[in-house]
Formats: sequence, structure tokens, C-alpha cells
Amino acid sequence: MRYDDLRKEYREKLSPRSSRYFECAGCENGGFEPCVDKIVARFVSLVESRYMSTSNEFRPMEFSHKSQYFALDVISELSFGEALGFLANNEYLFGYVATNNLVFPYLRFMLNILSTLVEQTIAGSDSTATAVRITMLYLLNIPASLIALRREMDNGIAQGRISSPIRDSEARQLPYLQAVIREAHNNAPFLIWCGQCGKDAFGCDVDVFRPECWLEAAEDEERFGAMCGVVDLAFGHGRF
Repeated sequence: MRYDDLRKEYREKLSPRSSRYFECAGCENGGFEPCVDKIVARFVSLVESRYMSTSNEFRPMEFSHKSQYFALDVISELSFGEALGFLANNEYLFGYVATNNLVFPYLRFMLNILSTLVEQTIAGSDSTATAVRITMLYLLNIPASLIALRREMDNGIAQGRISSPIRDSEARQLPYLQAVIREAHNNAPFLIWCGQCGKDAFGCDVDVFRPECWLEAAEDEERFGAMCGVVDLAFGHGRF
């Protein structure tokens, strides 16, 4: 939707009323979660069936491609009611890469409805896939953070607080997981790099991937709110 007044009216009807921090478009709509869970299951199935290495065979996976397949299938499932099938076919379909490179620079000059549909799949999937990639990159390169996250998740499973697949409401109760997500968004922002990496909000170690800074900031509501507000710039504070 390109019309600001109408967008604002619809957004008001969908906006969360209770949570103050770290809300993005769609988070409050519980009907999305089963669709996302279905695509997550396909992603896991693809990894387990084709890329689980054994003692006799090494099966490397190009994670950047798979995360893009995942994002495209999620967005098409939510937007059109059916996944386009990137994960099922384990490849880019419909000349996606060539179309992306050719069409993306001209999106703003297309008709309103057409640009909305294209942005949902191309622009939306790219930022989603980038978030998945950068989060995994940080975790794989910083073992201490990965160990801390796995410990929190293992404890949650042992205590019966995490189902399979994990629900959004359950994930929000895992403070270290939320800290990892926020820190990844902040250390590699999609849009305003200099604006989202300011020392005023995040301190002198803003260039270091350290999820613990979010746990420390949670004790100061004003500072925590300021940090969340900066990270939310990536999604227009829920507008996009």
C-alpha cells in the first residue's frame, strides 16, 4: 500500500497495543506463525536429507542460498497463500536472480499494486535472508555466544518451556535469544549503518558482537528502550 493515510489507518488496526519494544510488522498477527512453522520444517528437512555429513562423506551447504530460499518461501506463503517452492526444488526458480538484478532498480517507477507485490518477494526476502545469514555468521564465529545460546535453549527444552517447532511466544521468553537477534540486527543493520551503530546508545563496544549488552541494558528501562528504538529503525518502527 503506497497511500500514507490509508496505510496509517490499517496499521492502527493491526498495531500491537501492549508491547513497547522490538515489534515489527506482522509480529502481532498469530495467524502467520503456522505458515512460518511449515516453511521452517521444510528447511530443516532439506538440511537433514541432503546436507548432513557422515564419517564417509562431507556434504557442505551454501547457507546464503538456502536462507534466501527460506525467506522467499516464507514471504510467498504469507503473501500469496502458497510457497513458490524454492526449498522443495533446492534451487532458484523463475529466473529469480536475473529478475532481481534487472527489476529492482526500477521498482519505484512501477504501478502501485505491482510494486507492492514485487517488493514483498524481492525486497522483503532479501532483508530477511540477510538477517538470518548475519546472525548465523556471528554465532559460528563467536563460540562463546553460540554456547550461551545453546545452553539457554537446552535448559528451556529440559524444563518443557520450548515446543517443537518453537513458538514465537516461547522464543520471546528466552532473553539471550532475543539479545542475539537484536545484537545481530544492530551490528549489521540493513539500512542506516552509521545511525544504528552509534556509541551514544550502545557504548564504546558498539562494534563488538556482544549480546550480553542487551541483558545488562534491560536493567535500565530508559536505556533499553533507546537501544530498541535504534534497532527498530531497520523496519521503520513497524511501518514496513
